[in-house]
Amino acid sequence: MSCIVAVNSKDFIKKFCKDNNPHNFDIILVSKDITTEGRYDNVYLAEELYPSKSAFNARINAGEYDFTSKFITQLKENPNSIACLVSMVKSVLNKRNLVLICSEQEESYGILEIIAKHIEDTFKLPVYSAKDLQKKGEKLLNKTPKNEDVIKKKVLKAIDELKENNSHQKSVKEFKKLIDKMKKKRLYKMLTNFSDFDDDIEEFTKSDIQDICLQFANSLPEDKVEKLIKYLKKKK
Repeated sequence: MSCIVAVNSKDFIKKFCKDNNPHNFDIILVSKDITTEGRYDNVYLAEELYPSKSAFNARINAGEYDFTSKFITQLKENPNSIACLVSMVKSVLNKRNLVLICSEQEESYGILEIIAKHIEDTFKLPVYSAKDLQKKGEKLLNKTPKNEDVIKKKVLKAIDELKENNSHQKSVKEFKKLIDKMKKKRLYKMLTNFSDFDDDIEEFTKSDIQDICLQFANSLPEDKVEKLIKYLKKKK
């Protein structure tokens, strides 16, 4: 068993790399601000864990609480986010040490804090800070928690749920193909008809609206996604 450490880019350079060899870790970027341009084979971009545009819009329009709520819902319900988290926790169970990194600006949104809490709540696996690693060092990296069996059971449960969700994702993919061909106004009309979305359309680009539509579809059970598909096919 190993561990997950969450740190912003500044602390990664000034604190983490001072005491640790980054090549001994799988580095997971949860960021739009940081890029490695493919220079390192142990660095991975976790786009699936980055907050959606609808989450950021909620932050702008309604504040921190709505941003946190939408982001947590994304982590709990988006199959791609769940699959990414499962892969990370499985890596830790297989004795890989992981570092989650975002920029200082992104950290101010609470991105890593929200992800860390979600991992702890969902998989019962603690996520540590660079400060924790400085204090505990090798003991932390080689620590086997007493609840390892519980963590494994949580991972298996999440995998089973992903398998059950496979048919749901096929419906969502069909839905995506349909909305890719729709105009912005039509997308907006569908959202206002089927959800509580009522923001001013001028505030969003077509891409923004498409992202919100997909987020909405992912939050629905399969039968309701199928109803949306039938609606879109009828409304030419």
